[in-house]
Amino acid sequence: MERTELEQIVQYDYSYNDDFDITEIDARFSCLIGSFIIYFNSLENELNVCLADIIHSASHEMGYQIIEGLMMQNKIKLFYRLYLTLASNLAPRKKKRIKEIKDALTKINLFRNILVHGNWSLYNKNGMLRTKFYTDTKGNGEVYFKSIRVLKRDIKSKIAQIRKLELEIFELRDILIN
Repeated sequence: MERTELEQIVQYDYSYNDDFDITEIDARFSCLIGSFIIYFNSLENELNVCLADIIHSASHEMGYQIIEGLMMQNKIKLFYRLYLTLASNLAPRKKKRIKEIKDALTKINLFRNILVHGNWSLYNKNGMLRTKFYTDTKGNGEVYFKSIRVLKRDIKSKIAQIRKLELEIFELRDILIN
């Protein structure tokens, strides 16, 4: 389970970091984050090809026109629905595997959003990365910041998961389409 923290704002936010200078954060994480993004883009391309194949196997043009404006989360949902339909006559374990792939894609996509949109200028010595803020509308209306622990080993692990997922999606497409 990932470690998260909530921090209530006390009148003013801050834009300085007592733990690290931004150049230190850059030196520690930029190559790994860059690698993660490259592998994630490759995974998204494999997902695009899978969707284009199932939408119109004679040509990817029609499929790409349909998925062109979709965000990653919507591509994942479409992948799940279409591939589950294709697998309806297959063994239950194949259908279970499609759901597992969908769940893994969803988690990887969430992690990508954390890496890309997190406030790296406030990354701290405990490995906490501020990811979002929100107003507690059910309580007193206080503003809270949510932080999630992100370590180098987490990014490396997610890259390995991406590489495995990309191969699994390719193999699944090969089984169900060909």
